[in-house]
Amino acid sequence: SEDCILEPLSLPESPGGTTTLDGSPSVPCIFCEEHFPMTEQDTLLKHMIIEHKIVIADVKLVADFQRYILYWRKRFTEQPITDFCSVIRINSTAPFEEQDNYFLLCDVLPEDRILREELQKQR
Repeated sequence: SEDCILEPLSLPESPGGTTTLDGSPSVPCIFCEEHFPMTEQDTLLKHMIIEHKIVIADVKLVADFQRYILYWRKRFTEQPITDFCSVIRINSTAPFEEQDNYFLLCDVLPEDRILREELQKQR
């Protein structure tokens, strides 16, 4: 008799799905080559605030965090961050060299709102 193997075929959600060395899904930083396991989303968000000064508003409402990050990672290579994000100046009354700018990515930007809605629909 012929040998038959019947089992489900499972493919990664995104083409060339990003994974860490141990095979679990990972998410890259929007600006650098660091990757974080999906289970450590807060660590990635902390990294982006501390290292790159970017804050994602209402991140808990993003239906597919990995695809959201991958989308913005690509867009930020195409245009400057200031085209998409609100700039928040910290220590605005301090001397100029002590002032800091943070960037807020939120759904006030129509492109971000549409992306969030599409990810919600797909989920």
